[in-house]
Amino acid sequence: MTVEEMLADLYQEFSHPLTPPPPVRSQFLAHLNKGHRAILREPGLERLRPTLQGLRLATEPGRALYGLPAPILRVTAVTDRVSGRPLDVRDLIWLRATDPGLTSSGAPDTLVPIGQKPIARAPASTGIWVQSDSAADVSQTLYLNGLYTDGGPSGDLRAALAGVTPVRVGLGTFVDVTSVVLNGSCEGRVTLTDAATGGHVLAEIAAGQIEAKYFCVQFHPTPSAVADYYVDGLLPIVPLGDRDTPMLPEEFHDLLVAYARMREYEYKGDTARFQASLREYTTGLSRLRTHVNSQPAQIYVLGRPVRDAIAREGPWFPATW
Repeated sequence: MTVEEMLADLYQEFSHPLTPPPPVRSQFLAHLNKGHRAILREPGLERLRPTLQGLRLATEPGRALYGLPAPILRVTAVTDRVSGRPLDVRDLIWLRATDPGLTSSGAPDTLVPIGQKPIARAPASTGIWVQSDSAADVSQTLYLNGLYTDGGPSGDLRAALAGVTPVRVGLGTFVDVTSVVLNGSCEGRVTLTDAATGGHVLAEIAAGQIEAKYFCVQFHPTPSAVADYYVDGLLPIVPLGDRDTPMLPEEFHDLLVAYARMREYEYKGDTARFQASLREYTTGLSRLRTHVNSQPAQIYVLGRPVRDAIAREGPWFPATW
C-alpha cells in the first residue's frame, strides 16, 4: 500500500471526504509516520532497514577516526574483503582500556563506533573555515558550537558565507565540534575545512540542506596503510510521502493504518474504539515480529549442514574447518 492509499482508508474510516481539509491530512500523515518509526524501532524489527551492501571506507595512514559516507545509525559488521576477515566491533571503554594513548598502529583488527557527529574527522589545531562552491551563497549564516583545545566550550559562533571565499569561524582552535547548521539552504555545496586552503575536509553540507550528519567510527590499531573496508549497518527511517511505501513486508502495511486509527481515537477521547484499535495494532505487531524473526534461514536447527569456512593458517592445516 502507498501512503496515499492508507490516507484514503483513514478518510473513509473517519467519514472525511477524499480531499479533506489540510489539517486533517497533515494529522493523519503524522500518525502514519509516527507509526512507521515506532514499528521500525522495535527490538528485532531493526533488521528491516539494513544497508543493501557494505559501505566502502578507505583508510589513510596515521588516521584513526572516520565519518561514514552515508547516513547510518548503527554498525553491525565490518569486513576486510582482501584478507577475507571480519573486524571486531567494540566500544569506547574497551579502546581506552586497551590503548589509552592510541599509540598502536598497523592493520586494524577492531572498529569502535563513536556515534553521530556533524563532522567526519577531528579538526587540526589550526581553526575552521567555511565556504560554498557557488558564488551566489552570500546571504546565509553558519552557526557552530564546539570545544576549544583547552576543553572550553565555544558558545554560538556565527560566520556569514562569502560565496567561494573561505571565511574563518571564530578565532580559536577546536578539538571537537558539537553542532553545525545553516540558517538557510544554499545553492552550492558548503564545505568546512581546518585551513583556508589545502586543509582537511571536516564536513560537507549538500545543496538544499542545512546540516550534515556522519556516523563516526575509529579503527584500532591506527591504520598504517591505505586499505578498503566495508561497513554494514542500519539505515535511518525516512519520512513517508504520498507515493512512498513503508519499509515493512507488504502484507503488514495495514499495520500503519491500525496505528493511525489508534492515535486518532486516542486524540478524540473515544476509549472503546481506542482499545479495539490498540488490540488490532498489538496483535499485528506481534505477528510482524514473528514473521521477521522466524525466517527458516534464521532459525538454528541442530544437525543442519552449514557452509565450511576457509582456513587461512597455512598448508599444514585442513582447507576447511
